[in-house]
Amino acid sequence: MHNNAPSMDNPREYVAWLVKNAPEFELHREWFSGDIDQFSKKVGDFCAGQLERYKDPDDLAEAFGEISELYNQLMIHINANGGLQNLPNLDPQISNAWNQAYFQFVVFQDYLINKFKHQKTIDIVQLASKSAQ
Repeated sequence: MHNNAPSMDNPREYVAWLVKNAPEFELHREWFSGDIDQFSKKVGDFCAGQLERYKDPDDLAEAFGEISELYNQLMIHINANGGLQNLPNLDPQISNAWNQAYFQFVVFQDYLINKFKHQKTIDIVQLASKSAQ
């Protein structure tokens, strides 16, 4: 849980806060610095709508797995084409798909770990962290 964050029971507000404050969204804050309030609201609305689709934490965890796979596939393509710093110059479909996958990846993981205390997700994330070191 993040200090000074709104309640996770209000996903629109919580996700908008994440976009403005969490280190995971630093690159997005650079890209959308001109109107971060509007951008964070759009991301909050999008992610809240996605979260509403999954009432059960196990269903959310399954969706998180699918989003993780999509995110990884997109990252392979993006890295082969100049990396994230070049994302704004790539095909808008790729850029939009990556942004949506990234938002869901970060938010779903945050909800599974910090709100639902979903042990399987916690174990997978910890294992992935160890593997990356």
